[in-house]
Amino acid sequence: MKKLLLPALCALSSFVSAQGVWVNQASTIYSYDFSASAGTPGYSSGSTASSAFLPVPPSGLAKVMLPANSNSQFTFSGTGTATKMIAKASTTADYSKFSLYKNTTTSAVTSIIVTLKLNAGTNTGNVFFVFGNTSDDAADETNIYNDPTLFSTYYDNGQSIFGGLSFDIYGGDSPAWAYRRGRTGPDGSGSDVTPRFIEVAYDGSFNSQTGTPLTKDIDNTFEFYCNNSPSPADYVRNSVTYTVLPGAYHLWVNNNQKSYQISAGVPQYNFPASTENTTNTSINSVGIFTANSSSDLQLSVGKIEMAYVPASTLPVKLLSFDAVTLKNKVQLNWATASEKDNSYFEVLRSANPTDFKVIDKVAGNNTTNTPQNYQYIDKNPLAGTSYYQLRQIDLDGTIHQYSKTVVVKTLDNPTEITVLGSSSGIIKMSIYTAVVKNSTVTITDMNGRKLSQGNFELKEGYNDIELPVNGISKGVYVATLITGNQRQSVKFLK
Repeated sequence: MKKLLLPALCALSSFVSAQGVWVNQASTIYSYDFSASAGTPGYSSGSTASSAFLPVPPSGLAKVMLPANSNSQFTFSGTGTATKMIAKASTTADYSKFSLYKNTTTSAVTSIIVTLKLNAGTNTGNVFFVFGNTSDDAADETNIYNDPTLFSTYYDNGQSIFGGLSFDIYGGDSPAWAYRRGRTGPDGSGSDVTPRFIEVAYDGSFNSQTGTPLTKDIDNTFEFYCNNSPSPADYVRNSVTYTVLPGAYHLWVNNNQKSYQISAGVPQYNFPASTENTTNTSINSVGIFTANSSSDLQLSVGKIEMAYVPASTLPVKLLSFDAVTLKNKVQLNWATASEKDNSYFEVLRSANPTDFKVIDKVAGNNTTNTPQNYQYIDKNPLAGTSYYQLRQIDLDGTIHQYSKTVVVKTLDNPTEITVLGSSSGIIKMSIYTAVVKNSTVTITDMNGRKLSQGNFELKEGYNDIELPVNGISKGVYVATLITGNQRQSVKFLK
């Protein structure tokens, strides 16, 4: 779905221009590379922090962990910002690990950009890329990102994983890949051994996908757009806006968006979260794990970048926004998941996709964590096509523009006459017209005898008019609206 770009996006163009930028993205970009690598490249202890080996990250912690007697190691290759870390995989089932965790410059809506390269000589082994949350007060060796042994391809992992990919290498140039899914059976202590990772195959079956995201011997740039919030989140990539559903993420590799299928021929672009992370916690940790290599699996890791939408950017989380036509009116409906300091909404309307003007205000509900439903009726919609947007105003006057636009179409020149009633020899009517026009209104009995007539200049919208009718008894009468060669009649009781 295409939307208008916000001016604020231009200031963030330094975040690799071909890649996506969140709507309302923070100006601070977390960027971690290996140019400032310390110590002597080579073996690093798996049981202690890696401060003598890895560069200090701009936020949070970095760590490498190696299992004993596994022939695995970490080294550096290259110079300056082009320096890459080379992870030589474990020859056992125990994982060789690199992690960044406890990053404080992220939120529940976060993107992750990383470049991975698999050496050409690899014939066997496993590579895992996972991401999720490590709480600020988490002790060392308590979750998969900081413990040398914790991680399972079958069971839950302590509410620390939002999503992830696995790559199985067993010959050829196309490692099989899978995404981490939600538990389909009982938790791990029971007999259920359903794999957490479900393969994305190339053979035309469900989940089919063309090409592996981890082609050997080339740099593969991965982009993850993660939304752990309860509301949809938008990002803009190459002037096109994409929406990530709550509890999902989008995946791009080398400028191609990846998908999976749950029914034949229907691609799904919102990869589901694995449900191991609490909703609304930040995506502040990434892990790259390797194992089971009998043929010198080496994975080079380039710069890692993370960008996010500050939690304070959208104090009102919009769940939905739509519009329906009701005769000559348009009804707007929207719902919020939660609100903070919400003073009111502004309803904007336009005859085209760009020139919006405020037509009314709807009071907000200040601060609440309870879902709220709103409704607004535009009694005087534009003739033909109308475009609507919402703008939310905080108690302190801060303005938040929502990017979604809803479009409705009404009749080009609708006219409607309604008899409201009679009193003391006066017939009261309401006439709606979409354009200014001169009209004649007549009152007749059922035999066609004219009892009253009046000429009126009708303004755009609803017009209240009165016609004198004296001395008529109770019964059925007809009010007729005549505009040019068009006539519209309605029966009424006196």
